[in-house]
Amino acid sequence: MVTDLTSKFKSNLAYNVIAGLFLAYSIFLIWELPQPYGVVSAIILIIGLMANVLKSKKIKISLFVLSIIGSGIFLCIGTLHVRDNIQKRKKFDLDTEVYFEKGNFEAALKKAKGLNKPIFIDFYTAWCSSCLILSREVFTKKDVGEAMNKAFINLKYDAEKGEGIALAKRYGVSSYPTLLVINSQGDTIARVGHPWIPNDKKMIEIAEKYYTNGQK
Repeated sequence: MVTDLTSKFKSNLAYNVIAGLFLAYSIFLIWELPQPYGVVSAIILIIGLMANVLKSKKIKISLFVLSIIGSGIFLCIGTLHVRDNIQKRKKFDLDTEVYFEKGNFEAALKKAKGLNKPIFIDFYTAWCSSCLILSREVFTKKDVGEAMNKAFINLKYDAEKGEGIALAKRYGVSSYPTLLVINSQGDTIARVGHPWIPNDKKMIEIAEKYYTNGQK
């Protein structure tokens, strides 16, 4: 009887440890991706862990196994998606003529207020081919950089990573690229380019429109 109890404890412990590790990784995916892979995995695991309250050992083990298999499938898909995004994000590591601020959003607002400039924001995603074209073929042009650096405090955010997630939600961004001009209080002045992508000539026109000689 003692042997049976020990075996049962070890079996349950093993399932719970695996489920706990999978749940921790699910939380990571929830943080890392806006896609529902992590959420679905976590729900499946929670259902599996709830099997602890069942009296039937057969049903309990079956739910444990099914939850771990189901969670594992979604975690694998999510992991592949993360790896794919990492590779695609590297393509956006370009030397552009447009200077994009490296600090956080609040720091950019303060700088915009001090310099009496509006803020230009480029919201993109790793998988957006149009976003990459804009970065490669427009923001790398010298005359575009001169015009935009003179007119704006320029910001660039991946809408599926870091601070970009919250800012995309704040400004109701749902398509990419989304290009916004905002004031130093964070209020939207204009959504430019939608639904077309500005070429270098159009981007210069947009910059010149918002440039004022009274800037500090």
